[in-house]
Amino acid sequence: MDADFSGAAAELQAALRARLSGDDALVALVGDRVVDGGPGRAAATPHLAFAGLRAEDWSTDEGEGARIELTLEAVSRQGGRAECLAVLSAASAAIAAAPLALASRTLVLLRSERLEVERLRDGRGWRGRLTLRALVEG
Repeated sequence: MDADFSGAAAELQAALRARLSGDDALVALVGDRVVDGGPGRAAATPHLAFAGLRAEDWSTDEGEGARIELTLEAVSRQGGRAECLAVLSAASAAIAAAPLALASRTLVLLRSERLEVERLRDGRGWRGRLTLRALVEG
């Protein structure tokens, strides 16, 4: 079977964006700055962006499926490492608060896989990354 990777990934990202954009704790930290892709160097911080995404076939004889790795990226200029961690912690809590419903597929598993925080090359800010792993059927 050939899984529809892009469709499964798009549904997962849409559901995550809706959840994150509507979470009071996260919005208190980043406002309306939950963005798709990099918001650009001049963007206000802190912000949370959908960064990397990788999908693989996870189909079985019974149906299509995709294994998806998605990275959320927090950037902070004034608040430093602590602010990046606070944003990613709020995002993680929002995601874990309730089961996530996809439009036409079933989310079998969604878990945090990796957390990284590093100083930006310009030395004036921090970037944190939270990598999520998901299994999607359908």
